[in-house]
Amino acid sequence: MTEEFDWLLLEELGRSWARANWTHFRDGLVAPVLRLGDLGRRVGTWDAASRTIAIDRGFAWTAPWPHVVEVLHHEMAHQYVREVLHVGDESAHGPAFRQTCARMGIDARASGEPVGVPAAEGAALRRIRKLLALADSPNQYEAESAMKAAHRLMLQHQVALRGLHAAEGYTVRTIGPARARHPAWETLLVGILSKHFFVRIVWVPELDRGRVRRDRSGTQRLAALSVAEAQGTNENLEIAQYVHGFLTDTGQRLWVAHRRAARLSGDRERQRFLAGIMVGFRKKLDENVVACAREGLVWVPDAGLDDFVSRRFPKLTSRGSLQIARSAEFQAGEAAGRAIVLHKPIRSGSSGSTPLLG
Repeated sequence: MTEEFDWLLLEELGRSWARANWTHFRDGLVAPVLRLGDLGRRVGTWDAASRTIAIDRGFAWTAPWPHVVEVLHHEMAHQYVREVLHVGDESAHGPAFRQTCARMGIDARASGEPVGVPAAEGAALRRIRKLLALADSPNQYEAESAMKAAHRLMLQHQVALRGLHAAEGYTVRTIGPARARHPAWETLLVGILSKHFFVRIVWVPELDRGRVRRDRSGTQRLAALSVAEAQGTNENLEIAQYVHGFLTDTGQRLWVAHRRAARLSGDRERQRFLAGIMVGFRKKLDENVVACAREGLVWVPDAGLDDFVSRRFPKLTSRGSLQIARSAEFQAGEAAGRAIVLHKPIRSGSSGSTPLLG
C-alpha cells in the first residue's frame, strides 16, 4: 500500500511540475525524472547528470502541499538555469539562479515553509495592538471607538509604507483549513482579509494524502483539496491570520447563541447564518473606510504586492460570484456581524499560529 501511495504522490508531483512548466517556464523545460527519496536534512535536490528532481519522502508526505510544491518550483529553477540558460560556471544558488527565482516569484530558499523577512515591530503595530486591547472593553462605545481607531491606524500605516516594500519584503502563509469544498462564509471571510487587511488571497491546491478517489476517467488519485494562501508583509499576515481565527471562532459562538435563543433544532441554517455574519462585519468595515476617505485617507492598492502575486501566479483566474439566499437566519447573522467588535491583540513576537479566543 505504501508503494502504491508513493506512486500516486509522484503522479501528483508530475502534474504540479507540468502546471508550473506552463505557468512559470512557458513550457520551456523537458520533463525530468521525479523520485521520492530519503534526503536527510535536505527537502529537495536537482541532479543535472541524471536529470532528476528528488523530494524527501517524509517531507512530501507530511508537509502542507503548497510547501512541497514550493520546493518543487525551487528545483525546477535549478533545472531551468542549467538546461535553458546553460549556466554551469556559477554556484548552485548563484546570480542566475537568484534572478530566475526573483523573476518567477519562486522562494530561493525553498526550505519548505516560506520564511518571511524578520523585522523589529514598529511603533505603528504596537499602537494597533494596544487599540485592539482597548476594543475588549465592556463599554460598547469605547470598544467600537477603539476598533475603528485600530482600523484607521492600519490604513494610515499602509499609506505611509506605500512603495517602500521591496519584493523581498513579501512572503506567504496558508490560512484556515484545507477542504474539498469551502462554504460561502469562508470565501466571504478571506474576501474581508483581502479587502481590508492589506493582503492578497489565492486558493491553492492541497492534497488529502490519506485518501484516494477516482477522477472522471476512473483513474485513482489522491483526494484534491484547496486552502487559502495569503501574500503580504509579515506584520500584515500576522494580523490577517489573527482576524481569520477571531471571526471564525466568534461566528461559531454567535451561531450557538442564536440557535439556542431561536430554539432551532440542528445546524441546517448554520452556513447561511455564518455567511450573514461575514457580510455584516464587512459592511461595518466598509463604513469605516468611507469615514476615513472623508478625511482624505484613501488606500491605493500596493503595486509591489500585486507584482509579487502576479509573478507567483502568472496564470491566475477569478472565482465566480457567490449566490446566497437571504433567509431569516442570514439576516440575523448580518445583524450580529455588524455588532462584532474586533479585539484582543495578536501575541507580540508570534511566529506561528495565534490561539483563538475562548
